[in-house]
Amino acid sequence: MADPSAPGPVRALWATAWPLIVAYSLQAVIGFTDTWFAGRISAHALAGLGAQTFLNLAVFVLLGGVAFAVQMPVANAVGAGQPRAAWSWLSAALAAAGLTLPCFAALAWAGPELFTLWQLPAASAEQAVLYWQPRMAGGAAVVALFAVTSYLSGMGRTLGSLWANLAAAVANVPLNQWLIFDQGLGLAGAAHASTLASLVGLAVGLAAAAHGGAGPLPRLSALWAQVLALCRLGVPIGVAASADVLAFAVFQLLMSHIGPVEGAATLLLLSLTGLAFWPALGLATGCTSLIGHAAGAGDWRRVQPLVHATLWLMAGWMLLVGAAMALAGPQLLAALLGDAGPEAQPVLALATSLLWIVAAYQVFDAINLGSAFTLRGLGDVRWASAINTLCSFALFLPLAAWLSLDSLAPGIPALGWGARGGWAAAALLSVVLAVAFHARLRWVLRRQLPERRAMP
Repeated sequence: MADPSAPGPVRALWATAWPLIVAYSLQAVIGFTDTWFAGRISAHALAGLGAQTFLNLAVFVLLGGVAFAVQMPVANAVGAGQPRAAWSWLSAALAAAGLTLPCFAALAWAGPELFTLWQLPAASAEQAVLYWQPRMAGGAAVVALFAVTSYLSGMGRTLGSLWANLAAAVANVPLNQWLIFDQGLGLAGAAHASTLASLVGLAVGLAAAAHGGAGPLPRLSALWAQVLALCRLGVPIGVAASADVLAFAVFQLLMSHIGPVEGAATLLLLSLTGLAFWPALGLATGCTSLIGHAAGAGDWRRVQPLVHATLWLMAGWMLLVGAAMALAGPQLLAALLGDAGPEAQPVLALATSLLWIVAAYQVFDAINLGSAFTLRGLGDVRWASAINTLCSFALFLPLAAWLSLDSLAPGIPALGWGARGGWAAAALLSVVLAVAFHARLRWVLRRQLPERRAMP
């Protein structure tokens, strides 16, 4: 029976999610810090950093899936009143992070050949490799930080997750100055600084985790079983997240291929969408933990109110930000462009004309994101991964190319709507995913909850 003294779903969500909202927003700060320091090195350094940013992120979320996955079993264990079992999952998540070392080493080694495919100017390609190789070499530290913060989120101790991310963001600034300029490492110093900052965040996160009480380490056989369980959960999570990132990386390249105005306008609009996305992601992550707690406790009456509260709050947030973006967007876009001269006017005009499409895209994206993370809390990750990957590569990118380009190949005409066509395809993707994920969520709730409510 539900505890009548327990807070309502909205209060519970806010209490759990607000530190995550701040923590995720710090990722934008870290990205801005690296960009600012790269700009102080040279224009080629900035171009080299920008050339691999999406690919860098795709690798981290792909290999980091095994770390993100720890949130679910930890939340279930907490809900079931088994904190010692929850503690053992932290060891498994850190072990899984260690297993990513060979993958990161191979990616670091392949850096020069990888960026040859990008056909960048020689100086920019050299800078991209300078950043990529040490960043990949230290990638396991980033995944370990994901593991600790996901563990803390699953425990419901999201303030500890915030402190770990804040420590990494703060440490990143002096480390960049020291390694890039004082030690003369250039853009490679920025990569080393990010790795060391992740280790600082990891130390703070581990201290926060141990502060709540540590348990005994699991036996090797039990540890290996937990690592395998995290891989089964985490690989679909990582694949879905990386598919999103790679699809929009190709989308950005496609818009840049059409012309510099379309590429610049798309980059500006993607920057604006981050203002809405990161807080929504924090709310969705908090929902995953609370649903996991309810499932672990067998309190299925709490699940549906949490689902409804999450979807309404996320859609309301995205609608609010979308409306503000549509109304105040021209001023925000002009501020981002700064004093770029007369050549900025076509970029500003095109980006402004697309604001309403982007606003609509975000509302449906909230339903998609909220449904996906709710399904994650219920342990349903493979279906979501398959549908997200299929829609991103088999629907969105071909449709974006057909709507935006003048021709797909010699003799194969296309509509040639430019950036408007590309963003129309992005909006359609958000609608399709929102409908598919919400239908799946309703099916899972109808199928699982009545059966489990009947259980003694």
